Amino acid sequence: MLLENLNQMESAADIVLSVTKLCNMAKQKIYIIIDEYDNFANTILSTSGSDAYENLTHGEGFFRAFFNFLKEGTTGSGAPISRLFITGVSPVTLDDVTSGFIIGKNISINPNFNSMLGFTKEDVTEIIEYYRENRMITHTTEHLLDIMKTWYNNYVFCKKSTTRLFNSDMVLYFICRWLGLRDVFK
Repeated sequence: MLLENLNQMESAADIVLSVTKLCNMAKQKIYIIIDEYDNFANTILSTSGSDAYENLTHGEGFFRAFFNFLKEGTTGSGAPISRLFITGVSPVTLDDVTSGFIIGKNISINPNFNSMLGFTKEDVTEIIEYYRENRMITHTTEHLLDIMKTWYNNYVFCKKSTTRLFNSDMVLYFICRWLGLRDVFK
């Protein structure tokens, strides 16, 4: 019954609640990954202003309700949501929508996780060298690294880390474009 109703649901919170109920009944666990959870905040603040932002993130706003459902799905020993992994850049947004979301732990400034979500210089060098060895790229590795460093090598999440990270998505985009694989992005 719940599965058939998913297509008719309009709210993300209702869908998550139904999926958690289904997983609970089937004794299955869910891992939820939310990437750039705060992207909406920057868009709303820059296009619609602080009133629209507060309507979504405060009181009974949609976004706050969604996070409350996530929290509900992690509660209890048989909880269907086993792990949540949330990425973003603004702790303020997370604080605005998750005042009751005390189960979270911010690992972004832990040096052990600094290189978790990005490419190191060694990673990017390996990618370039692969295509050079297969004669798909003729430019030097240093030339391409210099270009990518300018645009995609600005991330350090922990003050104690000296490893700068390349934006992995943008590096792959760059390589595909360099190789002439424009149709990949249609």
